[in-house]
Amino acid sequence: MNGTILRTEAGELNFHALLNFRTILSSCAVIAAGLFAGTSAYAAAELGTWLNADRKGKIELRECGEQGLCGEIVWLKDARDENGKPWRDRLNPDPSLRSRPVVGVNVLVDVKKIGPNIWQGRIYDPEVGKVYYLKHLKVGRDRVEIKGCLPNGWPCRTKYWTRTQPARPPEPMVVARQNMAPQPAPRRRAAVVAPAILPAPATAPAPPGRPQLRGPIPPEQAAPRAAPGVTAALPRPAASPRVSGYLVQVAARQSQNEALRAFNDLRRRFPRLLGGVAPKIHRADLGQRGVWYRVGVGPMEQRSSADNFCRQLKARGADCLIRQR
Repeated sequence: MNGTILRTEAGELNFHALLNFRTILSSCAVIAAGLFAGTSAYAAAELGTWLNADRKGKIELRECGEQGLCGEIVWLKDARDENGKPWRDRLNPDPSLRSRPVVGVNVLVDVKKIGPNIWQGRIYDPEVGKVYYLKHLKVGRDRVEIKGCLPNGWPCRTKYWTRTQPARPPEPMVVARQNMAPQPAPRRRAAVVAPAILPAPATAPAPPGRPQLRGPIPPEQAAPRAAPGVTAALPRPAASPRVSGYLVQVAARQSQNEALRAFNDLRRRFPRLLGGVAPKIHRADLGQRGVWYRVGVGPMEQRSSADNFCRQLKARGADCLIRQR
């Protein structure tokens, strides 16, 4: 009897112990599932698309990793360079990354959450190819506050991004434009096939004078000579000794206002080299690649002078090339 009681009590004890052990395992499984589910949702959380301070690019923010934040460039106002190719990260300090497209670059480096909707880490600027200390990035309802500093922590500057529409849906429109780009070719062929049209404007000087209001917008010297044709106005600067020599091109944009704004940005960054320099803006029609406004400094009589000036700009993180006038 005592042995039976002992066996029964032992059996009850073992049963209760097994029951408790299963309960603990079930609780752990529920907690683990909740943790994994929370981590998955946390990693997939998107914080919207934002237009940067100079309104030249859009960055998509999303939480990634453990308490991390990613910021991917998804749109550029000037998506292609003057050669018709996507902008590359050619100023990146890592040579192996200089061939990658700027669109798709994650500008946030080792960013971790330090508070509600506040992150800290480093931020990369592909326009100058440098990484800055990100003191804080605060995500609000309609804007993002970014305080960036030099690597030593001072000085710092605060900029703001504004909430905008996602940039991904309009991409097919850009592809459609590229597909439509070859359409102007038949028009040019039709104009060549009908040479009889060419003599007609030659007898009437008034019609060529009106279209010239579009052409002379970029060159400052062509403004007082609006009456002659564009073809007549272009050879004159080439014949003048004042415009001969070499120009150091520092930027190229698809509108004159953007070209001037780009030069002003460079002048603020490099006051010693560009502080007292007036830009020379040249309008270049590249056909299917569009119209570009090239911003140059000069002209300089000697190629060596232009090369030396360009080397000084590149040493400070800018980009440039030499063009002969």
